[in-house]
Amino acid sequence: MTTPTQTAEKIRPESTQHATRLVTIPACTNHSGLLTKTVIISDFCPICGGPRGEVYRTKSFDGSLSVECDGWINACGHVDLYESVIQEAANNGLNDPEATTTKTQAIARRQALAETIKRKRIDLDMSIEMVLYEINIDHLRGSSLICVQSICEEIADACQTARDQAKAAAVKPVQDTPTTMRLIPSAAGAEFRPKTMTFGGFVKRQAEELGLQPIPLEADLLLSRIRQGGDSGQFLADAFLSAYRKGINFKHSLFELINLDAEAFRLFHEILHIRHVSGWDDNALCDVEQQIKAIVEG
Repeated sequence: MTTPTQTAEKIRPESTQHATRLVTIPACTNHSGLLTKTVIISDFCPICGGPRGEVYRTKSFDGSLSVECDGWINACGHVDLYESVIQEAANNGLNDPEATTTKTQAIARRQALAETIKRKRIDLDMSIEMVLYEINIDHLRGSSLICVQSICEEIADACQTARDQAKAAAVKPVQDTPTTMRLIPSAAGAEFRPKTMTFGGFVKRQAEELGLQPIPLEADLLLSRIRQGGDSGQFLADAFLSAYRKGINFKHSLFELINLDAEAFRLFHEILHIRHVSGWDDNALCDVEQQIKAIVEG
């Protein structure tokens, strides 16, 4: 009995039986919007032997997450599922598994770093706006500066991790060249004199000058304040629900921060960093969320 592969070999012209193409495809079905792999496959349909379609850029979705990859439409009508292409690449003897895996992991690390920096940039912009507002009203508090410091530390940590991974993979990392930057106003007053230092040095200096660290959430106190009601209670409840659950908008102006007392302001700062302190527990945070919903809806 003739198999589809044998049929394809008979139909395919002898001179082009070994024509190949290099394509980038999802590394697996559950790629989390990050994992891709670049493989060598035949230029011909494995079912009928007809030519595969022209490659174009497209997206593969894993739930709501997507990753850019290659796609093509075969004129013969046979659809190349990515799972089938992965299997073909594994069995055709044209791909070095170790090299492919290493490249896929490197691409995933770069993409993850880019996404982390994008998210932190949004957080940093919001925190800087808070600092500038407090400077404008001549009421600079340490809590807003903590936010800026903490986010800068997280970005620095992510970059350092990427550098360490690059060194481990024997890839020449970006040189730690000093850069000239203007420091933001410190607790002791504004500094407008340019300073030359590395970004890591900048973060270290901020920590030394401010002497402040992100504070773990005081869950019982937060629930107590929300039960007391009032504008501050609603503000804190909405802040936590928005910070904990993706897709829930925070329907307040940050101008309302000026109406919070010291305790409520501290709780707001703690909410901003519920996942940025050591030892945070998602189960505990979920329990707080459910209690807040019960208070607000009850």
